[in-house]
Amino acid sequence: IAQVQEKEVLKQHHRSLPLNENGMSYLIWRQLLDSKQSNLSFRMIMRLAQLIIESSCLVKKILDQSYSHIFLDEFQDTTMMQFEFLKACFDVEDHIFTAVGDDKQKIMGWAGADKEIFEKYREVYVADEISLTMNFRSAPKLVKLQNYLIKELLKKDSLMQPSSSFKE
Repeated sequence: IAQVQEKEVLKQHHRSLPLNENGMSYLIWRQLLDSKQSNLSFRMIMRLAQLIIESSCLVKKILDQSYSHIFLDEFQDTTMMQFEFLKACFDVEDHIFTAVGDDKQKIMGWAGADKEIFEKYREVYVADEISLTMNFRSAPKLVKLQNYLIKELLKKDSLMQPSSSFKE
């Protein structure tokens, strides 16, 4: 029972802000914020930063004017909370976004990486998907092995092509 309660408490302190003052999440946040020793998690700090951005026109304007291009690397390991933070920081219409990643290289599922993050990204940013079919860093035999492993282990078709600059 203690583990179930602890998981529920953790879910409550990761929710978007502001909170209803009569709810359990608010009470949990109050208790953690009022303690003498800091009990804020990284996720709580991210939610506080998101609240500041969403609440302050000046902060939002400074972000908007500071960056015209947003480049997101290793995007396959993005959590929904991180994606919500991104959306709070930058308006879709005023910036150029590029998300790079490979869903065959997801390693952060244990940490909450969203399995459908690319689909959500394409929906929000009306993005085109461009697949890289040439791998200039891999020799033909290595690409052949990678394609085999992707097909057999992940049950996906790979479009990776060996670089023509390599000789067998």
